[in-house]
Amino acid sequence: MEEKKLTLPTTYEKGEIVGVAANAFRQMETVTNLVIPDGYTTIGDFAFADCPKLNTLYVGKDVKEIGEWAFSGCVKLLTVEVSPENPYFYSVGNCILTRDTHKLVYSNGSIPAETKIIGFAACAKKIQTNWDLPEGLEKIEANAFYGGAIEALILPANVTEIGDNAFAQLPNLKKVSVSPWCDEEFMADQLRGKPIIYHRKPSPNYLGVGTRLDDEGFREHIRRRYCGI
Repeated sequence: MEEKKLTLPTTYEKGEIVGVAANAFRQMETVTNLVIPDGYTTIGDFAFADCPKLNTLYVGKDVKEIGEWAFSGCVKLLTVEVSPENPYFYSVGNCILTRDTHKLVYSNGSIPAETKIIGFAACAKKIQTNWDLPEGLEKIEANAFYGGAIEALILPANVTEIGDNAFAQLPNLKKVSVSPWCDEEFMADQLRGKPIIYHRKPSPNYLGVGTRLDDEGFREHIRRRYCGI
């Protein structure tokens, strides 16, 4: 199949086109470069989900609503730009955030430092194994990391709300380390029933590169402190 750039039309016959319907371009295998032009105001749920070759996205100045799972499963989508004239969304580090609440709507595999909220499924179905969550993060919405390849996670102190299935379907996630200031009962409730090692945020000596834990160092810490070995 021929790979192509897709610029969405703004008119059809005698009418204007102002949005993308739910599931409209889902699983489209040929599109690599997508332009959502000025005039479009909404992007529906799953509108461009699971497009395997999509790698570049431009969002025009009038888009004010991006639906759930709109770009989920687009594993090659790493270049993202929002028009600087858009009053609702902006792009930074090839991610999309809301201007009013700094909510992350789409992540290319990283989380900008100014992020306050990780939105619904914003990091879902990602192949990245390590994520650096900013210290100012306050809320993680439902399905935020659903179905990804994440292995270890360090939650910052200010996270006080985690939505349903935020950490669901993560077969590789084995370790969650939380800040000493996190509410222990809250975190235990969120992780209950999952095969995950839950521990207060250890000394930086036990952390490896990025968000990886130094497994051997951490085991030694447990042996010495709790087993007297």
